[in-house]
Amino acid sequence: MQPILMLAIVGVAAVALGTGFLNNNIELWIQEFGVGSGNIETPVDHITIDFRIVQQEIATTGIFENVIDACLFTLDSDVGDSAVANPQTELTCKLTGHDENWVSDGLIIAEGTICANSFPTSGNPYVIPMGINDCGTNLGPTSVDVRAVGDVIAVVQANTYSAGEHPCPPGQILEFPNDPESCIEA
Repeated sequence: MQPILMLAIVGVAAVALGTGFLNNNIELWIQEFGVGSGNIETPVDHITIDFRIVQQEIATTGIFENVIDACLFTLDSDVGDSAVANPQTELTCKLTGHDENWVSDGLIIAEGTICANSFPTSGNPYVIPMGINDCGTNLGPTSVDVRAVGDVIAVVQANTYSAGEHPCPPGQILEFPNDPESCIEA
């Protein structure tokens, strides 16, 4: 009787695990890194990444599939300077594929970018549609099959220089990023 009870418990556990549960919150903690004798400061320390998953009909078969059509970024701090109009601050979500062992292959299969002067911390997520770059270019597919995604890459590019101000005079840029003395005409 005891082996049958154990088998029943294992069976119930297998059924419970087999039904699945999709928890698509990804907590991402960012670490600063150094270049030469200085540190490159990140615009944010923490991002919560969610996905908007919708059902989409496959036109040839009439079957529905789950696809990701947007990433949602919730920031822990303000990003960008609202007084700086050019360049704009960018939030980019890149979805990569995977190999036959479900290891991310690093190849981007879909991405989206939104741009603004700044992204204040509001507690509400910023929606980044796939295939869209509201900074001016089309980035490819507007949705991707959930099963094709192996990893997500978050890119946050603030419109402020990481040291607080740009070392070059207006109209000039750095020729060598690690050398603040290498200003040249833009």
